[in-house]
Amino acid sequence: MGSIDQQLTLDQQDAADREQRYIDSMLSMRGVPERLHYAAGVLLDTEDFEDEQTYHRSRLGRALAALLGFGTLAGLKAECKVGDNPGLEVKVAPGLALDRLGRLIEVRRTQCLKVADWLAARAGSGASAVELERRNEVTSSVVGATGAKHLLLDVWLRYVPCAHGRTPAFAAGPFNATDYTVPARLADGFEITFDVAADPTGATRLPKNALPPLDKQLSDMEGMSDDERANARAQWMIDSVLNAWVEAPEDSPQRLALLAEHRTETSWTSIFLARIDVPVKPTSDADPFPQIDAARLSDPTQDLANNHLRPVVFIPTAWRGQAA
Repeated sequence: MGSIDQQLTLDQQDAADREQRYIDSMLSMRGVPERLHYAAGVLLDTEDFEDEQTYHRSRLGRALAALLGFGTLAGLKAECKVGDNPGLEVKVAPGLALDRLGRLIEVRRTQCLKVADWLAARAGSGASAVELERRNEVTSSVVGATGAKHLLLDVWLRYVPCAHGRTPAFAAGPFNATDYTVPARLADGFEITFDVAADPTGATRLPKNALPPLDKQLSDMEGMSDDERANARAQWMIDSVLNAWVEAPEDSPQRLALLAEHRTETSWTSIFLARIDVPVKPTSDADPFPQIDAARLSDPTQDLANNHLRPVVFIPTAWRGQAA
């Protein structure tokens, strides 16, 4: 790796470290939010300007997360049409989502992932322990009876800050350089990935809504008198607000609790988008690793993507208008 590559790697790490300060400010249960106070003659350094951005971002994020929750705000429809699609390319349409920390994730162009490429990257010989673990994870996630096996893949979206637009700057640290540069911008980027849905037992994870108790309260209002319904509806609204506060678990203060759909400790900021149901068969009699079963993809209109499992932010009264 050359010096430029090393610098770029350090830049991305620095972007991640700065984003961690935002996460810390959102999850902290001590102290109060602080904003910068300006006065004539006060010297400001890099940390002061970072704190200024963090304050405004975290205040907006706190409000959005508390009011709206998290999930898809608009668009981001996933499609995996069978017709003329031998690699089973999954297309994710442009759209906007809100993660659990109130960060907006905007996808401005259609993004594509190929199931065939994802499988090929994990079908290696497993020369290293990591490669073998990844290979075995896919193999053990196949569900269904012989001749009707399926591999369920989930599509995930997460916020990723991306450093770019290098500009000259004074060298930082114990360096002596006249050509030192730093990123001029931190882009609000994103990452869209696949992950296996089923564990070795065949059990799958899905997002679970926390609203059933509130839904039951609504159903119990049927048959009430007007006065009873008014009181019950007021109680329903208050209970909704009282149950809306979310905070980090005591044993893991650096992250929010894992949700039903999350598999790993590092996936807690990711948002579930869709589930792809891929018909597969063993690579060979001696090799159980799955490959796409093209013989079972006979309907060209079939769409393997299920978009109706994802968490969404839905406001029925949002007026969007219609083109003339």
